Amino acid sequence: MKEIEIVIDTNGEVAIEAHGFKGTGCKDATKNIEAAFGGSATSVAKPEMHMIPDDEETNMHGMSTGSM
Repeated sequence: MKEIEIVIDTNGEVAIEAHGFKGTGCKDATKNIEAAFGGSATSVAKPEMHMIPDDEETNMHGMSTGSM
């Protein structure tokens, strides 16, 4: 399940964590939220960011995922 967690600490620092995403899909999912906080949210790349998303993995194996 894909989930976005927003944590605001007592000092007003904002941390946004994306769970259940592979590749850079987390960046796409959180960019509007980060912008809403003025771009001041903490961003940390987790190991999942370096994984190939399922749809891209399918394309690498020569299977079509859409119409031509």
